[in-house]
Amino acid sequence: MKEKKKMVGIRCRCLEPPVKKDKEKMRLVMCPVCGKVYRTDRTDDVCFSCSKA
Repeated sequence: MKEKKKMVGIRCRCLEPPVKKDKEKMRLVMCPVCGKVYRTDRTDDVCFSCSKA
């Protein structure tokens, strides 16, 4: 008879942001290249996907 494995509540560290986000500094912007709407605290309005390309 197989024993059931018990799931333990461990969170993966790779999902946690490296730096706490200050929600007061976040602003809603639209990427001028692809039109994606997102929140950022950067001065550049281009999203991460378009800035890599």
